[in-house]
Amino acid sequence: MEFEALTVPEHRIDYEAYGRDVCINEGGHFAPGGYVFDNQSKFIAHYTGLDDIPEEYRISHVHARDEKEETRSILKTIKQFKEAPPVPHRDKTGPSHE
Repeated sequence: MEFEALTVPEHRIDYEAYGRDVCINEGGHFAPGGYVFDNQSKFIAHYTGLDDIPEEYRISHVHARDEKEETRSILKTIKQFKEAPPVPHRDKTGPSHE
C-alpha cells in the first residue's frame, strides 16, 4: 500500500477572525448552542407546546412545565442568594493567583 504525503500550506486559517468577520457581515450572534443569524426565511411554527408534538416525534416523556412554579423557584433562589451570598471556597492547596 502506498500513502501520499499530505501537503500542509504554510499559512493557517484564523478561524476566530473568520468567524468574527462572518458575524459582522451577517449580523449574527454566537449563542451557547451555536451561531444564529437571520437567513430571511419565513418562520413557521410547527408546534405551540409540548401537548401538540406527535408521539412519534418525542424522544422523551417530558411533562408540561409549570412556568409559574419555576419562576417562583428562581425568584426564591435569587432572594436567598442576596440575603446570604455563598462564601468562596478556600480548600485548594498551593499558590493562589487571585
